[in-house]
Amino acid sequence: MNNSPCIICGTEKKKSVYLMDGYHLVKCASCGLVSADPQPDDEALRGFYNENYYDSWGGLNRLEAVRKMKMSTFNKWFDELEKIKKNGRMLDIGCAFGFSLEAAEKRGWDVYGMELSGFSASVAKERFGERIKESLSEFDDGFFNVITMFDLIEHLPSPVGILKEIKRILANQGVVLLSTPNIKSLSSRLMGKKWFHVKCEHLYYFDPDTIRLFFHKEEFNVVKVIPAVKAFNLDYIRFQLSTYQLPLMTPLTNGLCKILPEWYLNKNAFFRIGEMLVFVRAL
Repeated sequence: MNNSPCIICGTEKKKSVYLMDGYHLVKCASCGLVSADPQPDDEALRGFYNENYYDSWGGLNRLEAVRKMKMSTFNKWFDELEKIKKNGRMLDIGCAFGFSLEAAEKRGWDVYGMELSGFSASVAKERFGERIKESLSEFDDGFFNVITMFDLIEHLPSPVGILKEIKRILANQGVVLLSTPNIKSLSSRLMGKKWFHVKCEHLYYFDPDTIRLFFHKEEFNVVKVIPAVKAFNLDYIRFQLSTYQLPLMTPLTNGLCKILPEWYLNKNAFFRIGEMLVFVRAL
């Protein structure tokens, strides 16, 4: 293990949580933040996010079915957001194909996206054009009322750096909404290193306590943290478990998909899978 300082408290002392293939998950001895050690370099990170990254969705030929499923999730999350902030300009950082933007636009939001993957951004640009950017520096100070980061912060090698830019482009009383795995969730505690959120591209693993500490250190106030629910269907789960195989669950799901009718495989239902929604304001 290396002795790089914790991004929350600066402590260098860590202890191993899980030994994976070629790296550890380690826990800060002071604040409890869990992270990958060693962190992958830039070249390795770029290699994760090519067109093949979406094989776990069932490939691009299933994009429309996945779109409907994910928009159901985003609408559920926006119901919670609109209890705090109801309208204005919204930016989704890491917008991928733009499904979150489509859901928000239909609810009356003025939407923009940022996406570093050229492949994903090209798909989002087919609908949103020049509203899809490659850098936060392209946006003016105080431009956005809401900034979202869905399934993103755990991927970032430098989450501190992005918060400085978020604070610059966020309007007064603006809200940041993010989703991320909760390493203290029941599914994490039951499954251990086999937890489906333990992936080589996930660099940080927060829980409600460490996410509050992280944002407070960067001069944000966490308004609330709640369990995140997501829409899933069996066909999507089958492809996820083919890419990220789990004992018992992968063969069981494959068996169910062979005997159930096609219409049932694409029927969406909401589940909690060990993630949290975090609502934040800048101080």
